[in-house]
Amino acid sequence: MNRILKNIKSAFLVIKTKDPKSQKLQLFKLKFLLPYLKKHWKKMAFASILTIIVSLIALPIPLLMKYIIDTLIPDKNFRLLNHVILLLASIQLVKLLISFLTN
Repeated sequence: MNRILKNIKSAFLVIKTKDPKSQKLQLFKLKFLLPYLKKHWKKMAFASILTIIVSLIALPIPLLMKYIIDTLIPDKNFRLLNHVILLLASIQLVKLLISFLTN
């Protein structure tokens, strides 16, 4: 396990250099990971897709907060405020559930 971590670390450290020869050499070091990636590619793809979904779900939260602060509170529209707060809570719950599935 230590050998694997050492190879990964050294590969990524040298890939940052501009020398194409050293990049090819370091990418060759990463090829030993291919059997592991082939074995677990479905799990990795599923986790990646869920991570993207969680990120996309989090995008409207600041807009909803802006809407609450700029519109609902000054207009004293507490009925709609309750709905927006419920929407925020459900977004957080969905994010929590998807994050749980990702791990």
